[in-house]
Amino acid sequence: MCQVYDSAECCRNVHSDPEWQHAANRACEVLGDFLAEINHHEGIYNKLTAVQQIYQQSLAAASSDNPADQQLQHKLLSRQQLSKFCPETLTVARKLRQDFEKYGIHLRGSQQRAEVARLLALNQHYPARFNAALADHQALGTTSVSARLLPPSLAAYASLTGKVTIPLDAGSVHHFLSTADNEQARKQVYLAGAVTPQANLALLDDMLACRHQLARLLGYNSYADFKAVDSTLAGTPAAAESFLTDLAEGCRQQADTELHILTTMKQQHTGDTGAILQPWDQDYYTRQLASSGPH
Repeated sequence: MCQVYDSAECCRNVHSDPEWQHAANRACEVLGDFLAEINHHEGIYNKLTAVQQIYQQSLAAASSDNPADQQLQHKLLSRQQLSKFCPETLTVARKLRQDFEKYGIHLRGSQQRAEVARLLALNQHYPARFNAALADHQALGTTSVSARLLPPSLAAYASLTGKVTIPLDAGSVHHFLSTADNEQARKQVYLAGAVTPQANLALLDDMLACRHQLARLLGYNSYADFKAVDSTLAGTPAAAESFLTDLAEGCRQQADTELHILTTMKQQHTGDTGAILQPWDQDYYTRQLASSGPH
């Protein structure tokens, strides 16, 4: 099932035909809901936890000198049986139990488990909907830039209003920011592209609220804590933040050097010795730097 789901996930993200994308998206929804049902299978979960419990009890009794523990040996696993639990088996069991409990199967109330299932079903569809909107040209929209701010090659496409329509998809925005000489035009396109599609703003709010509620129901302080437990090498949000902080410090000298070079280029280009590099300037001056040869 996971292989089928992964194939459908790939299809809905990379296939060029909208009908295939729609069908693959529907397949992901159906399979996702079915996998969620499996992850709420109490029979499998109860068997798994029972085996883990008897393994731990047997391991403790086998290494104990307490006569009371030794008398329990006939009810527990023998040393020969214990030896068959290799590290890989124990790791798989632990991860499988974590997967079950991510779906709230360990919660006592059926109402709580049902709410966790509902939130998980909602959560698994948010990323696809968010990314789909980023590829929807109609939802992304356009912005109109005055032709007088543009080079002749672009100004030639001006409408009767004297403006050129710029699509706000990521590729078009990046190309414009990399090639437009006028800072006012770059700023306009950059800011317009940063707030579209509008539908994603509400979707993001819904996703954050859903994830926070889900994490709290499962006993975590935040969604970051919930995901870090078994989905990351870091293990905790604090460890991930520490890693990123250390990484940033290690790159800071090189980043400061590059920032100084790009800022100097802007100051020379504009004739303003106090000019500061803005977010909408980075692509343009990075391209100018690359085209000027090795440094």
